[in-house]
Amino acid sequence: MALRIFLTALAIIDDLGAIVVIALFYGHAISFWYLLVAGGCMVLLLLLNKWVKRFGIGHVLVGLVLWYAIFCSGVHATVAGVLLALTVPVAQISGLERRC
Repeated sequence: MALRIFLTALAIIDDLGAIVVIALFYGHAISFWYLLVAGGCMVLLLLLNKWVKRFGIGHVLVGLVLWYAIFCSGVHATVAGVLLALTVPVAQISGLERRC
């Protein structure tokens, strides 16, 4: 069991490290206006998690705006996927664990 947890953690850390390298070295000139829009999308996603306990169409629509804002900001768009994944409601994740 400990080996499974270690390998899962290693895979996650490896993927996040690759995303950081992509974001730093393959990005373009930074546009702070779009980063501000992306920050607003993150706040909106967190508020959606507080109001709506299930991941739904609202999250998807705000996630698309988040992706577009990050893409236009000059940061590599893979960062948007990581940020969106961090805002998946915890109740939905625990519901998946009960089914397994």
